[in-house]
Amino acid sequence: MLLGADLDRKQLADLAGSAGRRLLLREEAIFERRSSEAPHAPTPAPVAAGAAFASPAPPTQLSPEEKSADTSPGGIEGFDYTKTDRYQADQLLDADDLEGLERLALWSGDKYVRMSLALLYERRGDRQAVRELATFSRRTGRHLVERLAEEGNLAELIRMILCGDGFALRAIRNWDVAGLDNDLRNRILTNGLTPDGRIADAS
Repeated sequence: MLLGADLDRKQLADLAGSAGRRLLLREEAIFERRSSEAPHAPTPAPVAAGAAFASPAPPTQLSPEEKSADTSPGGIEGFDYTKTDRYQADQLLDADDLEGLERLALWSGDKYVRMSLALLYERRGDRQAVRELATFSRRTGRHLVERLAEEGNLAELIRMILCGDGFALRAIRNWDVAGLDNDLRNRILTNGLTPDGRIADAS
């Protein structure tokens, strides 16, 4: 226990102060008595000038052959970017390979892959598939609302707000929505919506 530990004078004085603040008066008295009898802490040996600030070893320089052989991003040795899910997603998106990208997204936990799938759905005009994917992908959900705002699809944004979509509500509150002027925005935010999606009358 600390009461019997071999400590120097400063350490014992600090413990006495700590014990006193916590109302451990018996311990405080013991630490104070031991502090008056204990030796001072030894003086540390001086450090030679410059010893504490030694220059780090210079970085290893790669030969031109080694640099050309390392094709990984950032020059990380042994890292093959072509084997990552994101690289494969880019390749499948470029190839318009919907089946392959759906299969990759099915077992990959990377949101980048799901976003690539959403972009491919959108490229093919399958908005319903984008909506379904947005149910499970926050990034896709935001992307969908951004597209609806750009298109000025106020009816769909209102429908999504009624379904509890936070991004759609954020768009009505703060984002630029094509065709939504400040007067209409204020009416929606002030009066709210009816269950069937109409702007409520002012009370």
